[in-house]
Amino acid sequence: MNTNRTIWILLLVVFLVLCLCCAATAAFFMVRNMDWGSSWILGGRVEATGQFDRTLVVNGPVSLSVDVPVGDVTVEAGTSGQVTVTATRRAWGSTRSRAQDVLAGIDIAVEQTGNQVRVDVTGLTDVRNVARSPQVDLVISVPPETALTVDANVGRVSVVGLSGDLSVKADVGTVTLNDVLPQGLLEIETRVANIELTGALVPGAAYRLSSDVGRIAMRVPDDSAFSIDARSDIGNVALDFVLSGRSAREGLLSKEVRGSVGENASTSLYLRSRVGDISVRPEE
Repeated sequence: MNTNRTIWILLLVVFLVLCLCCAATAAFFMVRNMDWGSSWILGGRVEATGQFDRTLVVNGPVSLSVDVPVGDVTVEAGTSGQVTVTATRRAWGSTRSRAQDVLAGIDIAVEQTGNQVRVDVTGLTDVRNVARSPQVDLVISVPPETALTVDANVGRVSVVGLSGDLSVKADVGTVTLNDVLPQGLLEIETRVANIELTGALVPGAAYRLSSDVGRIAMRVPDDSAFSIDARSDIGNVALDFVLSGRSAREGLLSKEVRGSVGENASTSLYLRSRVGDISVRPEE
């Protein structure tokens, strides 16, 4: 009797979590509606756009901080000695004049102190009487040796080719990392978002990836060596490598895997998902 009751309680919890996930996803597309246009939202059919470009001269490794409430962020390795910031501002309104007024209220601040660069976007979340939130999409090119911090509420975050520590906090969207080589720490924290990482692991570095609701997927070289501590409260943990020192625990809805892969496993993976699968597989 107690067993049946426990199962029903767990099923109820899963149902409630899935409802919250669906609600968050629906809110995401309602706010952003990135790919489909806004013609279906009454009062938000007229779009106004604006471009912003800035180039900074730097010397040596860069520390970059980005704060964007709504919009996509792409940071990619580019030319040594300079940082380029390209932004597309987008706003909607019931009339052209209203959309232009909202657009004019968006501010993009780029501040430089030596090799420290900060990009802050404001004027997106406190807009009243609009059917659709404005957004700013950023494409930032930096020297390969750049340490990066990103704070994003709603949007996609993509990082390519950087050799520096990385910290990303995202509420709703996706986080995609390709060929990122942290010096010591790579840390990703999300609420409702998938996390995808592809590329080589750095010996001695710590990788900490966590999502409240979302999938965590890593693709690394087949000769990688690492220790792993992975747990999904509601979901599967798949590891397509030979694991030694195995310590696995599987519950009714959860799965946990701990151990090491390869020799001299100085790299550590700490992976957590409350609702979502976790996978670590060789690169294809």
